Amino acid sequence: MASNRKAMDDIIANWLEESDHNSDDNFSEDDSEIEDHVSDEDVQDDVEEGYIEDETIENSRDIRAEESVSSFVPENSESLEQSSSDRRILVPARRTLKGKNQHCWSTSKGESRGRTTAINIVYTSRGQFMKKLSTQLTTEWMQKRLEAPTLKRNIRDIIEVILKKPSDDCSEENEGPPPPKKRRYCSYCTSKKKRMSKMTCAKCQKSICAEHHVHVCIGCI
Repeated sequence: MASNRKAMDDIIANWLEESDHNSDDNFSEDDSEIEDHVSDEDVQDDVEEGYIEDETIENSRDIRAEESVSSFVPENSESLEQSSSDRRILVPARRTLKGKNQHCWSTSKGESRGRTTAINIVYTSRGQFMKKLSTQLTTEWMQKRLEAPTLKRNIRDIIEVILKKPSDDCSEENEGPPPPKKRRYCSYCTSKKKRMSKMTCAKCQKSICAEHHVHVCIGCI
């Protein structure tokens, strides 16, 4: 902008000097008397020409200023954009990262033939997986079945084994021996037989009938 302004000032100064020289050459003593009687039309023409020249000079200044502004480009614009974008990007120190579950994650875009996803597979046997899944899906249902008072004894025992719960007979008998002369249903007979007995097992304190009772001597124990 300063160079453009200086150039315009030089042009104006040259133009003024040329106009002064022209006026000095045309000036004479004979013409001085004629110039005293200048008509109004000549004065108006000179004034209009002065206005037109001033307008052309101002327009040329505006055009040059616009060109200089449009052509101005900062030198380090690209470097500034790169530096600002680099500050926002976090670059990890390693190419691969591992989580708490030992899964491997790549920080860069892998190739189409890469097997990065295969690294994160947790292998397990199908049988163990199906058993665990079936137990988780049926645990709540089995707990509700145990609360039913009309549930068969054999089904109750199976559910207690699966859920790893002690049976009611064992819990009651472990607390203390049953009262004498109290008849209870046999733990191994079906509900149709409805066999009641006073005999109990010496080890687990379950009630047993004569059919499931075994006589063993002291030596065989």
